Amino acid sequence: MTEYYSIAKDLYSFLEKLADDYKEAIPEAEALYGECEIFREIISGIEIKEKRKSKAIEKIKKDIEEANKKAKELIDNAGNERNLLGKTAFNIKLLAKAKGYRALFDKKREEIRENLKILSQTQHILRPEPPSRLPVLAKLFWTSSFGENTMSVGWFDFTTKYSLELIVNVEELERIKPYLCVNEHVTTYSFYAACTQFGYPILCPTQPVIDTMALANSIIDLTKEFYLPTFGTRWYMLRDLRKKDQDRDQFCQALKDIFYQDKDRWESINKARGIVSSLFQRYMMIWRIGKASQEMFDNVDFPGKSRIKTFIRICEPIDEINYKFNLNLENSIDKKPWAKGKPQVYDFLRTLIDFHDE
Repeated sequence: MTEYYSIAKDLYSFLEKLADDYKEAIPEAEALYGECEIFREIISGIEIKEKRKSKAIEKIKKDIEEANKKAKELIDNAGNERNLLGKTAFNIKLLAKAKGYRALFDKKREEIRENLKILSQTQHILRPEPPSRLPVLAKLFWTSSFGENTMSVGWFDFTTKYSLELIVNVEELERIKPYLCVNEHVTTYSFYAACTQFGYPILCPTQPVIDTMALANSIIDLTKEFYLPTFGTRWYMLRDLRKKDQDRDQFCQALKDIFYQDKDRWESINKARGIVSSLFQRYMMIWRIGKASQEMFDNVDFPGKSRIKTFIRICEPIDEINYKFNLNLENSIDKKPWAKGKPQVYDFLRTLIDFHDE
């Protein structure tokens, strides 16, 4: 049994990441991961004597391997785009792009569930189908139209009920179809994902009207702020903290020494970090508005790769020391590690200029 328990424990690391990071856009991955967790829970407590049980385990192993391969493919392809666009904008884009992945994850979930029944031989060992966390009105529509235990309906059946309920026309249905339909079916998972992003009734995103003059003024204000003497004093003070030949670990240790031995200096450094970080976070927010803002930044060549690298090399380690030792967030009730709690701006900027600090 050790061999199979090891498979269950170690096999689906990419699927676990996908279920955690992308659950709003691809809830099928979270449901599939739930079935894998059941497999891990029961595998150590059963005897494998029957041939059909051995076959069931081999099938589950194969299904998890295939799902994990797809999960890694999706994470590798989507990771950089997610860093640049931000979670909300990326999830909306992913809803329409991930049809093939969603169908595969749902199919594997069903196959693993059937083999788990063979493996456990008792229905009550299995967890019930993960409940769909739909908005209240959306859940009411689904249960009253299709029944509480119905997990999937055909596109025609769905549109018939949805049109009667909300009086929508064919054009509107075609507009929401890419976000809902997987192999001409709507599942509770795809319905949940669309309602989570767009509400109920489902209102697809429209391209916002951008006030280019206001956008240009925001960018001008940002560049002006950087060149103010007060900002410059803090920027150069931070820049001079890290020696050119100092690697990241050495710099973090030097910061820890300051934190424990010179509280006044630490407060001055951390305050400067907050002010500088605020400017780069506003840069990220404006950049994410879209093509118009990105072209404007290209025209003014601000902030430029060199300044971005300096910001990451200096401010990220200060932020990390502040997070771990000053705010002590890794040891708080939530126990959120730095990798999950750090501001988005650092991964965004690293991806934007393809920079890896040493």
